[in-house]
Amino acid sequence: MDKKVYNKIKLQYIKEKDIIIFQQLRNGIMGQTMNLPGKGGRKISVATYRLSQKVVGFN
Repeated sequence: MDKKVYNKIKLQYIKEKDIIIFQQLRNGIMGQTMNLPGKGGRKISVATYRLSQKVVGFN
């Protein structure tokens, strides 16, 4: 299964089970940052992920 398809299925599941959590995931700062279109959005997503790794201290 393709990763994009898998992620869409996960989001649909969360949306069906708890719409409030789904809205918080999609509309929060991390949700908005991770869903930017294009090459610039991908770079911002990777940079945000790396920053969060350093802050939380994993990997």
